[in-house]
Amino acid sequence: LLVLWLGLVATMLGMLCELVLLPLRLPPNQTALIYLYQDWTMGVLALKLWHLLVMVAPRRDGAAPPDSWQAHFDALQAGGLRNLDFNRALTKIVLPVLLNLATSLAVPYVVTRAVLPLLHLPASVLGYVNLYSYQVYHGAYLAWLGGRRLHALAVQLHNAIRDDRYLVGRQLNNFELQQQQQQEQEHRDHQQQQQREQEQEQE
Repeated sequence: LLVLWLGLVATMLGMLCELVLLPLRLPPNQTALIYLYQDWTMGVLALKLWHLLVMVAPRRDGAAPPDSWQAHFDALQAGGLRNLDFNRALTKIVLPVLLNLATSLAVPYVVTRAVLPLLHLPASVLGYVNLYSYQVYHGAYLAWLGGRRLHALAVQLHNAIRDDRYLVGRQLNNFELQQQQQQEQEHRDHQQQQQREQEQEQE
């Protein structure tokens, strides 16, 4: 498990960071040289930063959602190394991260190396596409995540406004009902009082 996390996952994450940042230091007409030890170092630092951001993220009511990264990391840290839940660490943390990294690395590569050459594009165009493919792919993915988040916030705001109006209307209805019940109870009490007074007069 440690080899997968600090070895394979860290190397793949560092390689992804290297490919995303590649256009900042390499012109389109040159071939990139990737050094795995540099990628591994960058990946370890990126993993630590990601773990820190996950753990300091705000929690609802002081607790992490049951199936979130925070909940899984909290459970593993609470157990310690001796009582490490290997199955949970593998299936809930390592494998999901590994599969996401594999997809992030493979999709742009397959599209630029296998699909686009079938269109017989000029070599200069393919050079630019190969260089900027990872930036475009992950930029589009981040834009999609941001749009989905904004949509969820808009739906949440709409539901909150609707619930506020509904609750206000329901509270007014309840208040009117309580007033009616109170008036009926006062009327019954008044009738009972009159009956008792009549009975006392007859006696």
